Amino acid sequence: MNKSALILISFALSYSSTLHAYDKTHTLSAGYIYGKIKGNTAKGEIISYRYETENTWGILISLLRLNTNHKEYFIDPRFTTPSTIKYRTKTTGLLIGPTYRITPEISVYAQLGPNKLKYQEDKHHPKINTTDSHIVNTTSVIGQIGIDYNPVKNISFSLGYLYSDTTANKRHLELSVLQLSLGFRF
Repeated sequence: MNKSALILISFALSYSSTLHAYDKTHTLSAGYIYGKIKGNTAKGEIISYRYETENTWGILISLLRLNTNHKEYFIDPRFTTPSTIKYRTKTTGLLIGPTYRITPEISVYAQLGPNKLKYQEDKHHPKINTTDSHIVNTTSVIGQIGIDYNPVKNISFSLGYLYSDTTANKRHLELSVLQLSLGFRF
């Protein structure tokens, strides 16, 4: 995540002097992400920066963080007492992509970028006080499509759908989430 933040900050700083020389539109937004990773409820945050020129095209850069934490009981035939299994997933991503303004109020966007995912599965057997852990660290591609609505000049609402699908260490990890953001245009 630190590398992603450093890349975003360096990109913004390198273009900041040229961006203020023109009368362009900038949007800074933050939002909430809700969906599923491997069937478990996932929640997280997203921060986005959007730059538009006077024509209809622009660029959108986003950082996201998403977590799941799920626990359930199961019966292991080796033991008489129920065992527990905990699923934990942490993912961070950096997305970049074009935007296209359809009308002064509505625009669409598509983004693509790397997604760092850590998946951990812990099976705890209380009868013998042992935990079996499986950890998967992988990098995959994550994509987002969405629509941006500007009801007034300085306010922006964004609704997007994010998707990622990867298989690592015989574990199929599918991410499917919606994001809702509120932004300020300047």
